[in-house]
Amino acid sequence: MAYLRVKVQCFRCNNDFEKTEVRTIKGVTQDPRYQCFPCFKNQREPLLANEKTKRKFDLYCQMCKYNFKSKAMLCPYCAKEDYVIVDDVKLKDLL
Repeated sequence: MAYLRVKVQCFRCNNDFEKTEVRTIKGVTQDPRYQCFPCFKNQREPLLANEKTKRKFDLYCQMCKYNFKSKAMLCPYCAKEDYVIVDDVKLKDLL
């Protein structure tokens, strides 16, 4: 089996790369678009940085009486946000 080194153009930086060095993305018209890995990495880093800056809060669900840490104000047990409060409720307070 022959291996052909086909050159394709990255749609972001317009540089030529071998087809094995790019990832294929379906475009709006369902035509294949090619993106090189350095462009893909630069595109992904700002998205990941925003997720890391979100901090977790100490939360308490009044319905389940459950302490947990989360970025979202949603109880993992009852899946409701009506009874979730941001609070430092300790075990001593519940007894």
